[in-house]
Amino acid sequence: MWDNFSVSRGQNTRAWTEKTRTRLIIASEELLKRVQPDRDCIHFDYQVGFTAEGRQRHSGRGFGVRLPGRDAFIRLHPGQIYMQFHERGPDGKFHVVETVELRRSEPIQTEDKGLMKIYRRRNPINWGEKLPPLIGFLASCSAEFVRIRHHYPKRS
Repeated sequence: MWDNFSVSRGQNTRAWTEKTRTRLIIASEELLKRVQPDRDCIHFDYQVGFTAEGRQRHSGRGFGVRLPGRDAFIRLHPGQIYMQFHERGPDGKFHVVETVELRRSEPIQTEDKGLMKIYRRRNPINWGEKLPPLIGFLASCSAEFVRIRHHYPKRS
């Protein structure tokens, strides 16, 4: 199995892990079920722009935004963009009370930056094409455990 997501930076590329084949099949099938309904919008990276800021675009992991009467936090991940609303709970900590998916959102009026618009840039995430052959391969194996390396080691 090979992938190259930024979450793996710094990972030992020569390290192996061992997992049960059944656990990998179940995880792969669950991931496939989750990406299939989103296949029309998961192949994009999302950015946010505000009419008051001209052509500037915001991306990264997230940032706060002020809407009329409430604050929100925008969360961006490859293929995803969400707006979360928080409230302080009895324990004094902030808790998410509402999450709104923004991939198909119309512009949203902010309190101080004009309209917030969602922009998308093509970035193919090919789980829908990669997972079925992986599931088939794992199903055809008879071994109880599978050894996995995150990605190919660098050539010396």
